Amino acid sequence: MRPSCFAPRAMAASAIATGALFFVSSPLVRAEVVDPTTGRDAAATDDSPAPPPVVRRIGEVAITAARSKRELLDVPGNVTVIDRDTIERSGARDVPELLRREAGLFVTDGIGSPEGVRVDGRGFHNGGGNGSSLLILQDGRRLNEPDGTVMDWALVSLDRVERIEIVRGAASALYGDSANSGVVQILTKRGDGDGELTLRGRRGSYDTTTGSLFAGGSHGPLAGTLFVQDWDAENFRDRSNFESTSGAGTLRWTPSERASFELLAGLSQDDRIRPGTLTKSEARTLGRDAKAPGQDDNRDDVDETWIQAIATLMPHERATVKFVPYWREREDEAVVATPGFGGLSVFGTDGKTQAWGGSLQLELDAPIAGFAHRVLAGGELLREGVDDQQFFVSPFGIDATDVDLERRIWSFFAQDELNLTETLLLTTGLRFDTARYRGDATSVSDFGAPSTNVQPLDDDREKWSPRAALTWRFVPSTSAYFAYARGFRFANLDEAVGFTGQLFEIGPQESDTYEIGFKHRSDRLSANLTFFWMRVDDEILLNQEIDALFGASVGPSGQNANIDRTRHRGVELWFSWRPVTWLELYGSYTYDDAEVRKDTTSISFDGMGNPVLIDIEGKQLPLTPRHRGTVGGLVTVPWRWVDTELGANLNVVGERFGVNDLRNEFSKLDDYETLDLHATLRPHLSELGAFGKHVEVALTGRVRNALNHHYSEFAGERTFVRGAIGVNPSPDTNYELVLAVTVRR
Repeated sequence: MRPSCFAPRAMAASAIATGALFFVSSPLVRAEVVDPTTGRDAAATDDSPAPPPVVRRIGEVAITAARSKRELLDVPGNVTVIDRDTIERSGARDVPELLRREAGLFVTDGIGSPEGVRVDGRGFHNGGGNGSSLLILQDGRRLNEPDGTVMDWALVSLDRVERIEIVRGAASALYGDSANSGVVQILTKRGDGDGELTLRGRRGSYDTTTGSLFAGGSHGPLAGTLFVQDWDAENFRDRSNFESTSGAGTLRWTPSERASFELLAGLSQDDRIRPGTLTKSEARTLGRDAKAPGQDDNRDDVDETWIQAIATLMPHERATVKFVPYWREREDEAVVATPGFGGLSVFGTDGKTQAWGGSLQLELDAPIAGFAHRVLAGGELLREGVDDQQFFVSPFGIDATDVDLERRIWSFFAQDELNLTETLLLTTGLRFDTARYRGDATSVSDFGAPSTNVQPLDDDREKWSPRAALTWRFVPSTSAYFAYARGFRFANLDEAVGFTGQLFEIGPQESDTYEIGFKHRSDRLSANLTFFWMRVDDEILLNQEIDALFGASVGPSGQNANIDRTRHRGVELWFSWRPVTWLELYGSYTYDDAEVRKDTTSISFDGMGNPVLIDIEGKQLPLTPRHRGTVGGLVTVPWRWVDTELGANLNVVGERFGVNDLRNEFSKLDDYETLDLHATLRPHLSELGAFGKHVEVALTGRVRNALNHHYSEFAGERTFVRGAIGVNPSPDTNYELVLAVTVRR
């Protein structure tokens, strides 16, 4: 272990251990859970069991959309909150499976393993290796990876999540970089209230075995949690094994109603084996579950450590100060083989990424003439570093690169919320971000002739992000809004450096978004409807249509580049309806139309070696379908001895152009639909005596892809072979059995 890593790792381990000791030593008392539909203690028993709680209703509160608690109907945006009750009854295994059901987000899994998942929104999921335009937060801490800005969903466990908040649309005025298509914030369990111990075990297809333990509780001004998980799966395809061990802990001290201090920390260690991409003929002859020939060494060993603090102070009854610093480090040792022009190319990396920073904000509630008025102001600092030793071996030569890069972003933001009337809210905001890139890439190459190349990275960028919106709550249960916002994404460190150490001049991606929407919340029906139009300048893509690096004699190079202008527009619809107490129906529909409007970067060469501009204007951006949606239902049948829940979820995804197909010249990927089923038994252990009142048991059986549909979520033109289509088959029908035991006192 590096000496520089010891102190943060020791602090993280100490925080986890402290949380464990606190839980063991704290007294546990019985939890009183109130059913909002009846106002009664949900644990109370009588001859007629109470109906299941209403999940979404008027008065629902969101945090992420305004960086502070706001009633959801007063927020000018398409916002959804998924609480713990919804999670428990969803039948979902992980966070991405929940996000598949939400309008405006598109989820793909290219491996059939937790590490192969990608999530983005509003037409920015192009699949070609470009970074993410969706910002992911966990308890206020940025989770997007420092090098590629994508989210590693294998590092988040649904068993530890308390609620998820989804904010669609440009949110850079509050969150800055990468919040171009929205923000997803994961809020974890915090040990509030009385003690709880939950053990959860899973056994499923493909030799999948997982187990987790969550413990949490409070005693006086102290609260703490401990979470540990182990995951071991061979997964659908040969050589796609995934093994993970992780732990996290929290400790909070609340000395008064006006002060709270919290420490959070976590560790994880993963071993990931990757099966590679098949051609269509290989999938037919070898089978959909086969590994790619010649790619037996594909793998990634990942170690991550993080630590975070949250301090909340109220120096005055109308003022709140919040400070959230954090640090994280990740080490990767990875090898990836990729078919290319002339044969197999192998990429390898042994490196470390670090990110540290934090946010400081002040919220002031200062009514004007009797109307609510809130001001939010603050700043953020983000420092990201990459220290990688990379190698690239191809039939044409060898390249070894030492990359040492750093990106620092300083930000200042302010937002004003003013109730013009009791029902009309005006929201304005402005943020300034400045990014500084420093470092160098040293390459030693042998492509015909040995050479050494040292390229320094020295660049500065800045962006202003304004926002304005009107929200009209014309009846207590329904509101409408109109909003304008500017979003942006700075180039990440991977996009600034090519695969052989080239430095590319990648400018910030910037968008102007206009949207109008409606939200309704009541005891029986919740719904969102949004129409949006977005102009994007300099969208950052891995552009397959660039041959300028090697020339036509070798083939495509696949470079990161700015597309001059694209247009994203669409419709997002979501609803949850409970016609009777024992039945909940839900659904979503998304229309995404993302196309290139102007481009001067796609260049090939003619037979004389002269550059030729490739026309991709008017073409659809790859991978994101125009139409997709979800429909599902949950039936709850209460009996004297057991409650039975029966759920079904149908996910439908339309045709779309494959990865890297900016010309739209290949056949579209087939549409597909998957039907997932689940059933849960919750016995009434309280009928068995005093001990049973403190114990809850849930036994869940799940069937995914029940119709055994053969499909590929992720496929397209290979990055280094013009016209060659690669596919990543998705899993067949698979099964899972989950047992959860919760003890409360």
